[in-house]
Amino acid sequence: MSISGSMRETQVLGPNLDLKRTISGRLGESKIYIKDEVTNKGNSPVPHMLLYHCNFGWPLVDEGTDILWDGKWRPRDGDTNTNKIFGKSNNFRKCPAPMDEHSGTGEEAAFIDIDADGNGQCHCGLYNAQLGIAVIIRFYKKQLPWLINWQHWGKNEYVTGLEPATNPPIGQAKARKQNELILLAPGETKNYELEMEVSGNPEIFKKKKKNTTIAVQ
Repeated sequence: MSISGSMRETQVLGPNLDLKRTISGRLGESKIYIKDEVTNKGNSPVPHMLLYHCNFGWPLVDEGTDILWDGKWRPRDGDTNTNKIFGKSNNFRKCPAPMDEHSGTGEEAAFIDIDADGNGQCHCGLYNAQLGIAVIIRFYKKQLPWLINWQHWGKNEYVTGLEPATNPPIGQAKARKQNELILLAPGETKNYELEMEVSGNPEIFKKKKKNTTIAVQ
């Protein structure tokens, strides 16, 4: 089964981008596939940055849920010594109890240069041992080389995000300055593929609970 749609981002004398999305699955499987095609329909190069906001909440995300990913990381503010969540002395790989300091606008994020397997595929996810359920996200490093882990542990606003991306969310100006901004040529298409799976298979948990991380400044 599948459903497709398209969305156009366009303006006079500006960018003219077309996104075609197909969401598909097979009956009887607990997987969803997302395939995106982004095409520059205009006549000049256009900046391109893409991030998938995959946000998860209760009951999967609960106190003690494991947050699963492997790779080199840095906190958004760049300081592992003072960051209240993504610090060297804090276990940010386990979901904590709701935090008073995250009421309102409290939140933190880490930028992760995620590891890929021998097929170039990246894996991240969440595992709730009490429920015996995991959600695994798979995507390709060559398409989406970054993962953002966003954490917001407010009371009644308890959520974490695992967000595959072409770039960290630093804005076009900074990405251009760092020579990391993608420019789509006229007629050029970029393809992106994500797979999401809900599983109760303990072998998946064993493989993905390595949680190897290296902090970089």
